[in-house]
Amino acid sequence: MRSHRALLAAAGILIGAYHSHATSALMAADAPARNLVPHGPYDGWQSRVRNAGGTGLRLRGGAQEANENSQSTHDMDVKLPVEVGGLCYGPKCKAPERSGLFPLPRWSLLRPTVRELTAVAAEQPEVIDVPNRGTTAQACLFKGRRLNPAAFPEGVFINERRALLTGRFDFRTDEPNTLSGIVKDDGEKFYRRGVVAMKRLEFLNLDWCNRARYKDHMVIASRVFGVWTTMTNKIIRETSEETRQYARTTLTLAMTKHHILAGEEQLAIHWDKKTDSVAFEVCSFSWPLHPVAAIAQPILHDTQKRAAIDFCERMFGAVRERRFRLDKETGKVYEATLCDDF
Repeated sequence: MRSHRALLAAAGILIGAYHSHATSALMAADAPARNLVPHGPYDGWQSRVRNAGGTGLRLRGGAQEANENSQSTHDMDVKLPVEVGGLCYGPKCKAPERSGLFPLPRWSLLRPTVRELTAVAAEQPEVIDVPNRGTTAQACLFKGRRLNPAAFPEGVFINERRALLTGRFDFRTDEPNTLSGIVKDDGEKFYRRGVVAMKRLEFLNLDWCNRARYKDHMVIASRVFGVWTTMTNKIIRETSEETRQYARTTLTLAMTKHHILAGEEQLAIHWDKKTDSVAFEVCSFSWPLHPVAAIAQPILHDTQKRAAIDFCERMFGAVRERRFRLDKETGKVYEATLCDDF
């Protein structure tokens, strides 16, 4: 009798241990999905890899997983990098090679004029190839999707910033004890204005920054420590999509050989029609290209962060900016917005 009880107790312990192990395994398998802030390559990357005969990888939260057909719930040591269309994707790709010390970046003690910058943009320099080209298309801070540093080679700097354009503080209130309140603005109106402002590069209309565009090339002159440095980017992608529930417009820049960095930057305007919320976001990844950028990386990273904040603040003001115009037919003065000017 005692032997039967001992056998039953041992079987119970084994069943409990198995159940605990199975539960923990299921939780581990479900963890990437539950904790997913969808990072990594953009959606088109997977299909391009499959079409090229690749492994169809998917990066989730920094974990390298096999494709969906795999039965294993554990991460696998995937053979990266993956070559697609002459571009490299994955953390084992080679970072962009540094350029030589000469020629030095273009600099000036005086603020460059738009005419001077347009002449620089007209040179139309080539784009520097970088790993994970196009992955900013997957990023969408508005929906919680961010770039994953684990999917990039070492030395990458990821800069992301988002600003809600439809929320503002209102100091006009009837309550004497209330200093401010949050007011929601018209989402569609601010989305249309934001798209026009972004296409006109209004986010670069700052005291320490100047810009000019020639076809698909754009030159940005920025002032750091009293010195104006000129850098050239190329617009490689412009998208616009709108459904019954959501609208999004993006502008993506690639850094050229006339830049101190090598990488990519995406600017986007989002409109969630359910909540009537509009947001502007900046998302970029880069590596130092010029030796000067490699030496001054801490200063450069801080400048990039502050630039993203200033871009968001400028867009917040641009969608609200009103200008007085004269109607030539009636002779009356009226208020105009960026949409009217465009």
